[in-house]
Amino acid sequence: MKIKATIVSENCVFHLPGAVAEHGLSIFMETEGGNDLPDTGQGKAIVNNALVLEIASFSAT
Repeated sequence: MKIKATIVSENCVFHLPGAVAEHGLSIFMETEGGNDLPDTGQGKAIVNNALVLEIASFSAT
């Protein structure tokens, strides 16, 4: 199974204008069987950073 993992948020941000950091970790994982977004952060940076990263299949529910 092929997995593409994108770090959406973590404790610090370098060289990504517009992205914000927060305590914790969020990883957007894309697979053939579907997508998943495990999140241990505060949840305030996810939507902003997904837009900055242009994650098209991300939807906040």
